[in-house]
Amino acid sequence: MRTLIITVGTRQVGWRCADRTVCCFGADGDRNEHPRHTDRLYTELGIQRGSQDGQVWSVKDLGQRYYDHCLQALAGRFDPVELLLDHEVIDRQYSQGLTHVVLWGTRQPDTTAASYRSRDTHWLAHLMAGKIRQTWPELTAEVFEPVVAANDRSAIRHALEGFLVEHTKGIDDFTLLIQTKGAVPAIAQSLEICAAGLVRQYPVFQVVPTEPEPLYARETQSASRSQHHQVISIGEYFWPIERLRIVSAWQQGNFQAAALWLMAHQDRHRQLYRLAQHLSLATNWQIEALFKPQGIAQWLQAGSLAELVEPEQLGVWQDQSKEIRHSPLAQTWETSFLIYLLLRQGNYTDAFMRFAQTLERLLYLRSQSEQWFSDDELKKRHPGFKQLIDSWFQVQGRPLKGALYNRFDGIRNARNQAVHQAKAMTLKDLCRLWKDRSRTPTDVESLHSAMVTTLKHISPPPLGSMSFLESLYHWGLSQFR
Repeated sequence: MRTLIITVGTRQVGWRCADRTVCCFGADGDRNEHPRHTDRLYTELGIQRGSQDGQVWSVKDLGQRYYDHCLQALAGRFDPVELLLDHEVIDRQYSQGLTHVVLWGTRQPDTTAASYRSRDTHWLAHLMAGKIRQTWPELTAEVFEPVVAANDRSAIRHALEGFLVEHTKGIDDFTLLIQTKGAVPAIAQSLEICAAGLVRQYPVFQVVPTEPEPLYARETQSASRSQHHQVISIGEYFWPIERLRIVSAWQQGNFQAAALWLMAHQDRHRQLYRLAQHLSLATNWQIEALFKPQGIAQWLQAGSLAELVEPEQLGVWQDQSKEIRHSPLAQTWETSFLIYLLLRQGNYTDAFMRFAQTLERLLYLRSQSEQWFSDDELKKRHPGFKQLIDSWFQVQGRPLKGALYNRFDGIRNARNQAVHQAKAMTLKDLCRLWKDRSRTPTDVESLHSAMVTTLKHISPPPLGSMSFLESLYHWGLSQFR
């Protein structure tokens, strides 16, 4: 769903008169030498412009008269209505998938001074809606006319929030565009603030029509129509600050947070946003889901990705993705890079638990492929961590004693203590597990290297030194440079 909200101002709408002159409903000769189109529009209807309660008739009265004129005299046709600022906007956005236009017309309560109420625009909004439905029948045009004072920011905000909540309920695929050029400041600012608040959920853009030059033809004084507009992503305003947050989250492997921040910047980083969503599956232990055909493989087939990645690298990723999808061993090895990310974050207990699980998983996969256990043994009892370790040493012809066995057994004991006693582990605790006479890891880099070496004892990584996920991780970081 792609929705455009237009705040309707007094100069938003025009009417093509019998002599083809376009008169603007808000041009009353009151500023910048604007022509007296309001008087002319009353004359066009054969009406003498009057007043009520000491207030000269203005936009509100005129808009209602012309709306009724369209329904009655023109049998529901809105041909003479001109969208002075928004015709080109709607036409262009319609070709890009616009489905819904909301026209916000002011409608102030009776407690507001008559001089302000006389310039309310809700009838102009209805005129615009009629023109839009006639010109673009596939578009849904809706008038939003809450009864609030045009300077009551609190009431405006509450009305708008309620509308947006209802409008987006149950919709996942939603894009919002806002056009506030004709609005009074309180309405324009309220809509812009609410739109900024939605960037964490949906793509949000500001549409800015270009003022026609001249506004009125010099000889005929006919109102001109805007021919161009600019589209600005609301997320652009936040990019300088949020870029740093995204990079930090990405470096730490917090891809869920990175995706949340990237949501507002999909216009420039759509593929990076989607990659963050996929990588967050891996950090949530959903490796199988990640490598399903509708997962990372689908991302690798995106046409726009080919514009960002070298063909040779993209081909390598696609081949690796296919291989990993059908290989439990390759899927298990992909978790080794996630261990590194957890270590980088300082989540030493989680990193160790994931390492221990990866080690046990590799042992189990090897036990299956080499049939270490008979069917009868498996029926009686599924092998535990110790049984897998002991069986591997026996298959290798290694003694169940010595430095290597002690290391494996120490890893198993440390895992059990962490689980049974809810024991947190520090970097020093982990480094001690790999302590030997020649070298002991002292930092995250050397510790992770020691962990990978231990995993390689069981089974070498099928994809070589750099894992598939690690390659994607580094490519993602490079996109922020």
